[in-house]
Amino acid sequence: MKTKLLGIFVLASSLALCSGQTPAQKKPLTNADVLQMVKAGLAETVIVAAIQSSPANYDTSAVALIDLNQQSVSAKVQEAMLAAQKPAQAPPGANAGAATIASLNRVFLLDGTERTEMKQNKGEFDTFAAPFFVKIFIKFEGRNADFRVTNRSPVFEMSLPGNWVASEHVKLVKPDMQKTRRELPVQGMAGPGVPIKPDKKANVALTFEEVRKESAGGMEVAVQRAKVSKPVSPGEYVLCIDQTYYCFGVDGGK
Repeated sequence: MKTKLLGIFVLASSLALCSGQTPAQKKPLTNADVLQMVKAGLAETVIVAAIQSSPANYDTSAVALIDLNQQSVSAKVQEAMLAAQKPAQAPPGANAGAATIASLNRVFLLDGTERTEMKQNKGEFDTFAAPFFVKIFIKFEGRNADFRVTNRSPVFEMSLPGNWVASEHVKLVKPDMQKTRRELPVQGMAGPGVPIKPDKKANVALTFEEVRKESAGGMEVAVQRAKVSKPVSPGEYVLCIDQTYYCFGVDGGK
């Protein structure tokens, strides 16, 4: 027991003080660090806490996740790694529109003379892993969105950075329906060399019209209207603007 505790202490010390760094200058954790903690026998809750409190530099590709799964890294630990991993920060001043889109973007559903602001849904990254199979997806709890419409030809109005190509950043998608939630597949692997990709057939065709240009916070903003190319069928949908999500359901109607 003493030997095991000593090993855990040495491991924790090396993670916090590697290369002579102080706790305020923690070295980002990597997949190798997580595997080392698992093999040292640390409790799952301890590993998750370490992941949540440390900078991240993980490889969360499908192949890497399969490897972690095969080496007995639990789903909860993998989920913590996915949540902690963030895209590299852009240089100061680079693509200011992307950095501020969460605050500037508002989406309105237009139905004749009615104009209703849509609420953002958080969505959470999740993963399902089995031997030689892994799926990464965004999940929304519940089989039905709270926001419901009957108009089968909805029009969406949104504010986007003026230098964006709207069709490349805005998608309307039918989620995969599960027993208790809706899922948007992101990527995965069904075996060596067999990638899982989002089904393009789930995308609903949109046409875009630029209504006007505005200025917000010193940047140019384009007000765009997105229309479905043909009436959609009743069901669940997610309007995706990069990593911002607006869930709604279409009930039988006009």
